[in-house]
Amino acid sequence: MSQGLLPVVLAACALTAGAFTFEDIHFWVGEGTNRCAVVVDWSGLYGSCEDNGGIPTSRVWGYRWNGETAPTLDALVQRIAAEDPRFAVGGSDSGWGFYLSFAGYDTADCHVRFDTAAETASDPSALIGSGACGLWWNVMFSEKGETFKREKASLTMSSVGMSFVQPADGEWWVLYYGLSDYDPVTWDMFPAEDAAEPYAAESPYGWKVTDYYTESETVLWGDDSGKPAYADPSAVLGRPRDFMSGDTWGAGLINPFNPEWQKGTLFSLDCLDGEMDLAFVTIAFDHPVVDDPMNPFGIDFIVFGNAMTVNVSGEYYYDGADPDTLRADADPAKAGSFENALVEVSADGRQWFAFGAGPYADSFMPTLGRVYDRVNPDPSLFTGNLWWGGRTNPLFPVDPSVTFASCAGLTLGEICRRYNGSAGGTGYDISRFDLPKDEKGRKWFKYVRISSMDSGEVDDDGYAVWTQPEIDAVADVAPVSAFRKWVCDHFAWDTAYQNETYTDPEYAGEPFARNVTGFEALAANGVKNGINAVLGVAPDDPDPLPLRIDGFRLGADYAAFDLLAKQPLDGAVTLIRFGGKKQLADRRWSYELPYFEGAVRDERTGLWRNTFRRSVEEMGFFNLALSPGE
Repeated sequence: MSQGLLPVVLAACALTAGAFTFEDIHFWVGEGTNRCAVVVDWSGLYGSCEDNGGIPTSRVWGYRWNGETAPTLDALVQRIAAEDPRFAVGGSDSGWGFYLSFAGYDTADCHVRFDTAAETASDPSALIGSGACGLWWNVMFSEKGETFKREKASLTMSSVGMSFVQPADGEWWVLYYGLSDYDPVTWDMFPAEDAAEPYAAESPYGWKVTDYYTESETVLWGDDSGKPAYADPSAVLGRPRDFMSGDTWGAGLINPFNPEWQKGTLFSLDCLDGEMDLAFVTIAFDHPVVDDPMNPFGIDFIVFGNAMTVNVSGEYYYDGADPDTLRADADPAKAGSFENALVEVSADGRQWFAFGAGPYADSFMPTLGRVYDRVNPDPSLFTGNLWWGGRTNPLFPVDPSVTFASCAGLTLGEICRRYNGSAGGTGYDISRFDLPKDEKGRKWFKYVRISSMDSGEVDDDGYAVWTQPEIDAVADVAPVSAFRKWVCDHFAWDTAYQNETYTDPEYAGEPFARNVTGFEALAANGVKNGINAVLGVAPDDPDPLPLRIDGFRLGADYAAFDLLAKQPLDGAVTLIRFGGKKQLADRRWSYELPYFEGAVRDERTGLWRNTFRRSVEEMGFFNLALSPGE
């Protein structure tokens, strides 16, 4: 993901100034007919967009729901943070409900790691608001309406905390990091300044359909009003669905044995056999999608359809069924049901690059809405749920080595473990194309076009038969941490249950009752995974050369030491925990970590001497264990 060049952002400050409405929101969380907006405003610390070097200091998200009441504001904000990789919040139960003490937003490349406990970020360009800055978070309500009113006269301080606020349809709620004032007579609270000019929070999903074509035959599958069931192109925008609501047949959890099918939730690429005009939809992202080196498995974006894995019984999954008793067809040729769609990408919407030889959309992997988790099932999902936990991640791809064929004969539970927390979909790597590059040398695009294609068959009249795929969503893959990228590069998820750790005795004897990919787990070479990752070597490297300290220098106000390794360790500080406890852990930036000064290669030995520095007052980081097996 990328925000783009600074001059572009500066231009945006000027061009987007003005009324901000619900229609200007890009990132929506939840589904339903009711909606509210959440504005998070850091301007009390950073000032306006112009004051902050062209980087907006106020972001807006939308939330949708059905029913009379929405979740409380604290639950709603935490749900947004869970789904937006750029946004993080931290706080605690104050006795008066949830107290928001930290909120951060990544304004750059989606690489920022937030430590909500230490209230820090790994990049100074990130927006952060914490108690350490001398300000505090205020909960405010703006006048209800289609347009956000940011003037302080239109803003009302909430008299109760976030845990007691339930937004209503059409409302605007503001979390303002800054000072507040009060009336000395009435004690009514109000903001000290106007709220900043708001900007839409960047969405990792498609946010606009720029062009489309599909046959009107889909009207035949419509409701009583004749409205087409699968011909609304806006169905492809936003997050892929994870659950089908209602009491109709098939409603419930979306998974490989029960794909999305409900009316109005998919866009069907229908066209008449023999015609030259193929059905298609063109979707725009609100930012450049980049070929980021930290994208897992080298996958840059994902397309979601409604392909399915075929249950050997021929039946669909229903809520309440034990996924460990349902099994895919053992014949690899019959294990999947799909309709291929051609995928193309473009930076400008004019020059297109096609994945002509695949992979094809609406194929493998089917969408999975919830993580298969027998230890921590979500009781609110449906009565008697014993198998399905939290929501899966649409921004993390499935290992491309997993296929329909490799899932043949497996139970639904076994198949879902191979998702490793992903929501599925078909993943794409844009590195093969001659696309433009950004300032960091990464290829990028902004438009994706998905179309039906020749199935290779002909009908009784001799006309070519086109595929008729369905599209649910497109997603920009989020880059992962250095350690998780190392795991993705060195461990295959299609052969072992390496993503599960069960402590319940009921599951202790099962083959997945272990964790071989954890930071502390010993790898095949007898060295901890964390050490292998820091060194950048494979887990089966017979000679990983464990880090060793070589040289120590104590200055007037600092201490420095050298670590010998096979590579420069400028990124290693995010993987090493310096402290009194002798262990390694995957840590984000914090005050405990040292400053990396540089690395010099010894031409004689081929090793790199990496120099780190720390102030004399904070010497605890020298107490670290870097020996394998300890």
